[in-house]
Amino acid sequence: MGVGPDTVRSSAAVLEGRTIVVGTQEGIAATARRIPQKVLRITTTDNDGRRSGPLELPLEPRELIKVAREGGFLSYVAGTAFRIATAHELGGGMELDNHATSLPISKGLSSSAAVCVLVCAILSSELGLGCMPLTVNPTTAAGSGSSS
Repeated sequence: MGVGPDTVRSSAAVLEGRTIVVGTQEGIAATARRIPQKVLRITTTDNDGRRSGPLELPLEPRELIKVAREGGFLSYVAGTAFRIATAHELGGGMELDNHATSLPISKGLSSSAAVCVLVCAILSSELGLGCMPLTVNPTTAAGSGSSS
């Protein structure tokens, strides 16, 4: 008997309320740069290499919460930016280019959480907010001010 997603979901060995933690080499990569406008301008790349955007979100709490409540991909970005915009005075904005994505989307591997961490880390690092440390991979960071 093979072990697949259906086997795991119905297995009596997996107790309700428990989590199986598994590492992955998949992820998302992005570059960022400060811009004078108080907006978050984001371009995304899906698993198939299709790009969309740039989409622009005003870094104003009232606008961000509205987008966050609409649902969909941008709701995660807007919700994260909302929390930062309400906690910090932002003196400008960011242009974020999610240039590579290998983390499967909508497969239960926390791709939405990864996007939230990406947005928070880049806003914190590039705008000098000190919210969280950002690890920069020197093999993928290109030029000054780029983060991945």
